[in-house]
Amino acid sequence: DGDVVALDGDEWYRQQAFRALNQAVGRCVRHRGDFGAVLLVDPRFARGEVVESLSRWLRPCVRHHGTLAAALPSLRAFFVANEEQRIRLPAETPDEAEANTQKIIHQKIFGMMQLRN
Repeated sequence: DGDVVALDGDEWYRQQAFRALNQAVGRCVRHRGDFGAVLLVDPRFARGEVVESLSRWLRPCVRHHGTLAAALPSLRAFFVANEEQRIRLPAETPDEAEANTQKIIHQKIFGMMQLRN
């Protein structure tokens, strides 16, 4: 009837940690034109049971890289593709469209300079 399963302390903390992580990741994406990347720099995220604790919508997006250097090309490609998509989204006014485009171009150039260093 009211079968309640008590969690041990470790499982309770694990659930709380993943709840907080899923909320934090969700804050990167607030509307259809939004995008972001969260780097989970912990070898535990390479394990399937850990990835299964992430939100369902997030699981297919997880990419595993052995080093930060190996992740950078994928990360850069993600941002370039999403910035190009954002430019194509309809803006409320022509001035907003121009301002958003200039901002994206600036971010793209700044990001390329940082990747070279």
